[in-house]
Amino acid sequence: MVLGRGSHVVADTLLTIGDDCFFGPGVYVTTTNHSYDDPHTPVGKQWPRSAPVEIGAGSWIGTGAVILPGARLGRNVVAAAGAVVRGEVPDHAVVAGAPAKVVRTWDGKRAGSPAAHAAAGAGAGGRHRRRARSARRVAHGTGWDGGGGRRRVTARATRAADGYMVSILK
Repeated sequence: MVLGRGSHVVADTLLTIGDDCFFGPGVYVTTTNHSYDDPHTPVGKQWPRSAPVEIGAGSWIGTGAVILPGARLGRNVVAAAGAVVRGEVPDHAVVAGAPAKVVRTWDGKRAGSPAAHAAAGAGAGGRHRRRARSARRVAHGTGWDGGGGRRRVTARATRAADGYMVSILK
């Protein structure tokens, strides 16, 4: 598991995080939240409610996302930056928004999937060349070094069966 800078995990009941999960900076995961049972008592004085949280293996939680009590994210789920996730999220889904809603699922046929890229082959050469140029522009220049600092990187974008791979050379 990788937990980004400035992230918080509050767990006073069961919190399950699968293998190979990545959390961007500023992510907030909690198993506890305020209750709103009595309209005559200040919210801060009401007893909090807890519910288990489960995040499936291989999931990516984007910058500033919030995972609320009772959330159950399936395997290989992407929660977009700023998403507020509650409830059940199926395997291989992308969720976004507040509250988070499924905006995409993996079906193996969707444009942009590895299978679709392999099927496209050389027939989409112009589009692939533009993506390679774009990937090279992103890869060359200043980038984040993963430790919070900045460093100059030299990279090469190469076409692969499932899209483009950027290799960091130094």
